[in-house]
Amino acid sequence: MNILIIDHDQSVRKTLGDKLRDEGFNPLVAGNGLDGLRLFYSEFPDVIVLDATTLQAGVFTICRRIREVAKTPIILLSANAPTEEEVVRGLEAGADDYLVKPLRLNEFVARVQALLRRVHMTKRNNLRYTDGYLSVDTQQQAVYVGGNRIHFTATEFKLLHILIQNAGRVVTHRELLEQVWGPAYITDTQYPRVYINHLRMKVEPDINHPIYIATEPRIGYRFEKRSIDVA
Repeated sequence: MNILIIDHDQSVRKTLGDKLRDEGFNPLVAGNGLDGLRLFYSEFPDVIVLDATTLQAGVFTICRRIREVAKTPIILLSANAPTEEEVVRGLEAGADDYLVKPLRLNEFVARVQALLRRVHMTKRNNLRYTDGYLSVDTQQQAVYVGGNRIHFTATEFKLLHILIQNAGRVVTHRELLEQVWGPAYITDTQYPRVYINHLRMKVEPDINHPIYIATEPRIGYRFEKRSIDVA
């Protein structure tokens, strides 16, 4: 597995690279966003670790560039505990996780492994749904809306997959956090809210009147199957 590290700090690149190598990964390193994108396009890494603090606003451009072509999981690193607004902005740009420096190396590796499991589990648990407007194929990692293929992050796809697997049943906030992000995230309640909003923007004909993803206030969300085409 190739893990791309984009961080201006050479000591961070070396520390993370050495740890990943010890754990059996192949680290790729870049000291700036441009070199990082070049490595991304040439090597197709399995996970991207991106320093959000030193790259500042450019980090969100990098995330969006990656999301234009791939669902590769992205971990953002921050020198300080991010505010909820910063977390939301990172998630909206396409990030899958946020970690604060200095990193606990064993936790860092566990987060990388969790993201990889999330992608692989979705690929293994084949599921197909189609109603003439929305089509989802987990084997191909593909979502089509109105005949057009829509790009999804690994986390967005996993969330949609779980909702469709449980169609007609309310999936609680806790269930979503445990199944999509893992038990360590059960207090990060902003994650489902942000991602559900993303899913609605991508799959709903009218985001102000959702027909696929219903909200059960203070409980969770429910996916509604459609038996006829959506106008």
